[in-house]
Amino acid sequence: AFHRSSFYIKYIYGFSSGKFSYMATVQRASTTSDKYISKLVRVCHSDDKFYSYMEVELVCESASAKYNLLQAAYVAKPGKQLAEALRVTTSDDVLFATFSIGKPGTTDALNDTAVCYYPIKNIAEGFSKNIKKCFEGYGNTGPDHIVERKPCFKSEAMLKEITLDYCGKWGEVNQPIDGLE
Repeated sequence: AFHRSSFYIKYIYGFSSGKFSYMATVQRASTTSDKYISKLVRVCHSDDKFYSYMEVELVCESASAKYNLLQAAYVAKPGKQLAEALRVTTSDDVLFATFSIGKPGTTDALNDTAVCYYPIKNIAEGFSKNIKKCFEGYGNTGPDHIVERKPCFKSEAMLKEITLDYCGKWGEVNQPIDGLE
């Protein structure tokens, strides 16, 4: 049975970029896990059937810690110095996110926090990379709280259609995709 109605997901922030809507969440790593992680969910604006639905983990870590619980997020333009450091322009959007380390097995945050930032163009490239990997036969459909997990089906023909703004379509294999990274 699927777990759509009982699976814990806390929606922290939503935003739009290009032809996609994104939701930043905190949720269990899977239906059988007691580990909580942060994920970005993406779906195309024009996709009323959710064929383009995809999740990838949103990772914020330092050399000594992994910050697993998203606390807050906001999309904004970077200043000149940050834009240069990120190799983007001051007109590009960047997701700024605050994370904490969670107490094991809970969504309770410890006092340790961090801020991470992600250029939106890098996020879009990451989703595209995960879609391509799935159509190369790596990874799984899912997540398991929506559909039964199955190995991604390799399809050379579909690989040619995957662009940065690929939205999926009815009857296609590998829907939805549970991103690897």
